[in-house]
Amino acid sequence: MYSILLAEDESLIRSNIIHQINNYMDGYSVMMSASAGDEAIRIMSNTEPDIILTDIRMPGADGLQVIRYAKERYGDIPCIVLTGFQDFDIVKEALQLGAIGYLLKPVQTGELIESLQRAAQMIKKKNMYDSLYPVVELEPYFIQAMNGDVSDVDAFVDKAKKCMPIMPDGDPKVVLAIDDYVMRNELIDLLNMKKGVVFSSRYLVYAVIIHIPKQWSQQRIQEEIRILSKQLKHPKPPAIGISRPFHGWEEALDRFEEAFQYYSYRFYIGSPWVAGPLEAKAASPHMRHAEAAAAARKAADRLELSNQLDRWHAIEEELQTWFGILRVEQWPVRVVHQECSRIIRKFLGTFTDDQLDLLGLKYWSATQWVVKKKDVERAAIRYDSFLAGY
Repeated sequence: MYSILLAEDESLIRSNIIHQINNYMDGYSVMMSASAGDEAIRIMSNTEPDIILTDIRMPGADGLQVIRYAKERYGDIPCIVLTGFQDFDIVKEALQLGAIGYLLKPVQTGELIESLQRAAQMIKKKNMYDSLYPVVELEPYFIQAMNGDVSDVDAFVDKAKKCMPIMPDGDPKVVLAIDDYVMRNELIDLLNMKKGVVFSSRYLVYAVIIHIPKQWSQQRIQEEIRILSKQLKHPKPPAIGISRPFHGWEEALDRFEEAFQYYSYRFYIGSPWVAGPLEAKAASPHMRHAEAAAAARKAADRLELSNQLDRWHAIEEELQTWFGILRVEQWPVRVVHQECSRIIRKFLGTFTDDQLDLLGLKYWSATQWVVKKKDVERAAIRYDSFLAGY
């Protein structure tokens, strides 16, 4: 939905334009209206519309002043001028200031539709560019910072401040951890109407950073993200973890870790699972990382693996027991991935290169396979299926 600020001092014309938009134009709404230029400027000081429709001649600040303020505050925001036949000199000045067009009063529905559609196309192109450019510039810094030391984090923060003018340092933002089986271009298209950027992360999920309005509560944020989840047209709805809001870019990495923590509950609860701080109590508490790792290693060490295939069913029973413990204890997902991968690697180590080659597992990555198992049921598959190339 494109939000429109309409500035027009004649109430009849203002009402007529609102009626035309509400009745003939899906996806557009006059969220704010003003009867004077000064009022329109006050509205813009607190709220950012997507499109501005402004009369040229108004009491107080005129349409030119409204456009100047909008351009100074929001940059490339589309502005459309409402005018009479006698105002063409002023219209020319408005176009020089950056207005994308004008409409003669009384405004015709067809011309209004065409002008707003042109404004929407400009917004889409700008948002696509704003979304893709930071990815190219920032994603390597993001990944390095996730895996690196303080200097990598500093480099990411510095680059983010330079590359993300649509999300200024100090404005509220949230981080999402989203299933990576959603198509990346779907996420980018969906974020065209928002201020957001999509990264890949080391956990094989997307890290999405979205600008949010200052007045949104945590409950409102989570309601909006649930709507976003439903808008991702995919046979299997994605799981999404939601961080608390943050302002400075130096907090982004910690907030992603938080979002991933809420996302990772889905390993046990299943998909779809959209969760943030408000749902934290709804998920069972995890064991501490060290305790879980020790318990997982103890279970793994009980697997006296050998290359004798007549022991296969005993091995399988032990693994199923191990996954049964997982369901009850709900260990942190990273521990599960790490120890499950360790078990498989230990098992593969009992085979010769020729046997591994015969099974098609010589160059196979246990870590990648385990991490891609998004829930405990998929991870606890029968290992004869695993050997069959599952």
